[in-house]
Order: sequence, then C-alpha cells, then structure tokens
Amino acid sequence: MQPECQLYRHPQVVVRRPLIAHDHSSRHRQATALHNRFLQGCCALVLLLAALTDARSESLPVEGLWITPNYNSIVKLTQCEEGLCAEIAWLWNIDVLGRKLLDEKNPDEQQRRKSLLGLSLFSNFRKDGDVWKGRIYNPEDGRQYRASVRQLNANQLRLKGCWGPFCQSQRWLRLRSVQLPTEAELQQRR
Repeated sequence: MQPECQLYRHPQVVVRRPLIAHDHSSRHRQATALHNRFLQGCCALVLLLAALTDARSESLPVEGLWITPNYNSIVKLTQCEEGLCAEIAWLWNIDVLGRKLLDEKNPDEQQRRKSLLGLSLFSNFRKDGDVWKGRIYNPEDGRQYRASVRQLNANQLRLKGCWGPFCQSQRWLRLRSVQLPTEAELQQRR
C-alpha cells in the first residue's frame, strides 16, 4: 500500500510527496505545559504586586503636615487615642488688625473666643481598610460632617466630607512636597 501523497503543482512540474505523520500529541503537551507555566507566572506576579501594593499603602505614614487647598492652612495629622487626629498648625489669613482668627462660627458660644490655630478638626477617625473614617469640623460654617481620608500616595490625601447625600472632596498635599508660593502669588489669589 502506498502512503498518501500530497500534490504540489507548479506550472511546469507536479511533485508528489508522501505525507509525514507528525506527533501532534507531544507538541500539544509541550504547548500546554508552556501555557500553564506562563499562567502560573502571571498569577504569581499579580499576587506579588498586590502584596507590594498593600505593604506600600500600609507603610505610607499619614502623619505629618498637610497643606489644604489654596494654601489657606497647614494641618498636622497625628495618631492619637481616637485614631487619627488633626489640628490647624498654621493659617494664612489674619484679620485686618493682625489678630488670629477665632472660631466665630462655632455653635458653642464659649468656643467662639478660641483661636483657630491649634483647633482640633477630626473626631472619632478610625481606620477602615485603607481609609480613615470619622467626623470633621469645618470652622468656616461651624458644622461637623461625616468624613473620610484616603492617602493617594506619599504626598497626597483625598479628604471627603458629606452632609446627608451631598459630598465634597479636597486634595491635601504634604508640606515637604510642595514649593510654596511667593507672597506676591498668594496676594494675587485673594
């Protein structure tokens, strides 16, 4: 019995070649093994990156000095008994007589005579995964809001404050990461 042939036609020549039986099963096994090793490598890489990301976010210290939008103030964040505490460490604005600004909008009348400098802003901030959640006091209107703080990277925080269904976010920058504006630039922003 003659082996099966494959015809190759050329305009001038017809060539008959026997078909060679290939061992597709060994190639298939090799390809499958290579594919499985590739998938295992990808899974290992994803797990490693996830572990590094978790370790990095856990290792980023939220404590330190943070600048609020428009350079209005610098807030000092520290770990405390309540979890995360924040106090105003520096204020840009002073009144026309050069006096420190007071907490005039505070609903507690006795607190209205206190300086904003050193004022505690956070209460009951507890860590929930990679987010701190608690309440924030806004001296601009004298109200407390439900709030969360998420550290975006080593030099940025996103603070989100909510009153009912309405929320507003701000980005705070770490003091050491910012080139502070000149006096003239700050005057132009007013």
